[in-house]
Parts: sequence; structure tokens; C-alpha cells
Amino acid sequence: MAAIIQYLTLIGKRLYRPVRPVINPTLQLIKVWQLLLIIAVIELIAALKPLPQEIIIKNSLAAWPWSQSTRRSAELIASGPGRLQKEITAWEKVLTEQNESRDVLLRLSLLYYRLYEDETAKTYWQRAFYLDPGFVTSLPVQLF
Repeated sequence: MAAIIQYLTLIGKRLYRPVRPVINPTLQLIKVWQLLLIIAVIELIAALKPLPQEIIIKNSLAAWPWSQSTRRSAELIASGPGRLQKEITAWEKVLTEQNESRDVLLRLSLLYYRLYEDETAKTYWQRAFYLDPGFVTSLPVQLF
């Protein structure tokens, strides 16, 4: 344990040495309670207004640019609404060709639900329920 403390002290000294000319005068001007108050205000703002998922992934990409999962998540979020809208138009075209298809209606309901258009999703869900009430109630996911 003593070796770890010595090692951490050494790392702290090495990190502190290059920034000492800037930090020492600043720390003499700012009191400890002021610093704690600033940190508490920042934490309060962060708790009340969380960052959007796009910014979190962007920051993660900046920190870990070689991470494939983070990059994939960023690409999915960036292309999300446009990709969903294209898929919705394709499924609506299929729905016009096939008069009333339960699977197409359920798929459209799920896509609209992902776009946060709850009323439209609910109408497609109800139409699918009207076609086959037994199947829709047996689904593992209930949107409404």
C-alpha cells in the first residue's frame, strides 16, 4: 500500500510541475469554498439538464476514436430519423400494394413509435389489432 501511495505522489508531482506557474496564482485567488461551490453548481446543472445522446457519443468518439462500437452508435444516431423515414415510406408503399397486412401494420407502428409519433403509431397498432386481435395480444411487446 505504501508503494502505491508513493507512486501516486510521484505521478501527482510530475503532473503538477508543468502547470504550477498557472495554478499557484489562481489557487491563491480562489478560496476552497468557492471552488467547491463552483463544482456543486456545475454538478447541479448537469443533473438537471443531462447531455443528449449525440453529444455523449461525440465526446466518446473524441476520447476513443478507435472504438468500433462507439463509431457504429454515432453513425446510427446521425442517420436515425432519415433512415427511419425511408423505411416508413417503403413500408407504406408495401401497405398500399397489399391491402391490409398485419405484419406491415405492426412494423409501421413500431417505426412511428421509434420516431416518437405516438398517435400515428397507435392508429397502425389498432388497425393491426382489428385484423388479428389474438396475434397482437400475444406479442411479447405491447406498445400501447
